[in-house]
Amino acid sequence: MIRTILLFLALGLPLLPQINEEHPGHHDTGNIPFEFIKNKVIISVEIEGTSYKFLLDTGGVFEISQELQNKMQFEEDGEANISDINKQKVNLEMVLVPQIKIGKWKFINRTAIVTDMTDKFPYSCFGLDGMIGRDFFGRALLHLDASKKICRLTQNPAALKLSTAHRTNLRISNRGLPDVLLTINGRKEYVEFDSGSGDFFSYKTKTAKKKTFENSEDKLAFTGIFSFGATMKSIPTNTRYRIKLDELKMAKTTFSDFYSDFSKLTASRIGAGILHYGAVTVDYRHLSFYFVPFSDAQPAHHYDSFGFDIAKITGPYIIKWVLEGSEADKAGIRSGDIVHKINDIAVEEVAKGCEGYLNGYAFKEWDQVKLDITDASGKARSIQLEKQRWGKK
Repeated sequence: MIRTILLFLALGLPLLPQINEEHPGHHDTGNIPFEFIKNKVIISVEIEGTSYKFLLDTGGVFEISQELQNKMQFEEDGEANISDINKQKVNLEMVLVPQIKIGKWKFINRTAIVTDMTDKFPYSCFGLDGMIGRDFFGRALLHLDASKKICRLTQNPAALKLSTAHRTNLRISNRGLPDVLLTINGRKEYVEFDSGSGDFFSYKTKTAKKKTFENSEDKLAFTGIFSFGATMKSIPTNTRYRIKLDELKMAKTTFSDFYSDFSKLTASRIGAGILHYGAVTVDYRHLSFYFVPFSDAQPAHHYDSFGFDIAKITGPYIIKWVLEGSEADKAGIRSGDIVHKINDIAVEEVAKGCEGYLNGYAFKEWDQVKLDITDASGKARSIQLEKQRWGKK
């Protein structure tokens, strides 16, 4: 049996799958501690009596690492035809996991995709054994509170003491993700909630591209690489945008005067970045979304950058993207240029592999950088740049 799946966006799977539980009447995980690393929610999941680290992703499906499958030797349950975000295809094994325990709640006979994504940089930096996705959330409520670093999955709304004052509407998209009703610059629209994304809010790229502004700083265009994909093959160069928003309302909370995150090819979305500002509850049973703010904290109303970023895919560190109109752009820096040194220090030492990726590359906190790069023609160059600010001074 072969099933066709767009990785993290599973087509053809039930939108609100039936939960197969071991103890009917006790469908509550209780409060589960989680790690919040680079805006990723990472929980402990018990399989065959051993605890493993899993990403909790409302936009994903159940996945286990190839290493975990090699250890457990779960029974095969067909094959998945995967098309990653860059439209590269690969067939992956599917297996039947007899029992999974998330907190106090046991699930039985769940089908999982086996993937080697967790072995590839930068995904390998999280030390994950798999992903708990939306096929666990049907008919339940998912609660996430980063202030207490706890999450909870329950079928008992009373356990969470929810207030309708913090409620907005929810629907399930054709892609199986929870769509949350927001008001963006005075206009109501549904936006996907994807906890696997580290964003606060991001527009769909086609939507962002169409927007025009009198102020050139209200739409920032970036050209380069943004999505590595599951296969890390044929990675395209494209243009993404950050848009200045006047106002975004989520339930009864209003966020004002901030830049969006990078636009996305598939859909506008909110991600785990919102967990810095409040607790979230996704009620899949009654199609409701709750956001309870921690305080009056707001996203940054300006954007600071040298106009470029770096990335490591399979070879040396390269320029990941360049901000159009920035000093980096004017100096001729382009996506794909090989980076050798930053401020006369070897880029590998500055970037520090996983440590740098997870904690934010140190050079982004500096006021000036000197880049030693080699461009596509093989020409070596040394370029001095100062940090720039877009938005409020």
